[in-house]
Amino acid sequence: MQRVNNISTEPIPKPSKTPRKAPKAIPVLGKVGRARIADRRAKLKAEPANHEGYRICYLCSGWFVNVDLEHVKDASTHPGLRHDKTNHKWACRQCNDRKKNAR
Repeated sequence: MQRVNNISTEPIPKPSKTPRKAPKAIPVLGKVGRARIADRRAKLKAEPANHEGYRICYLCSGWFVNVDLEHVKDASTHPGLRHDKTNHKWACRQCNDRKKNAR
């Protein structure tokens, strides 16, 4: 190794090529996924939250920030009501899980 004015004359090593992880694929929404998003957006627009961002759970009447869109009549037993806006209500996560487990 020769040094000229404190500068090395050796070639600079190339950085090692480590395999990169492939980026996660963005899931493609089908007709059902797009319909669910459209239903939720319509419900959010029709029934905005109060001034603090809370909504009322229709099952326990509690005030919550994180609520799910719940089918009053189950979508598996009433497929015609799956996208009916009158069949959608806001439910807190605890009530929604309790209702799912009761089926």
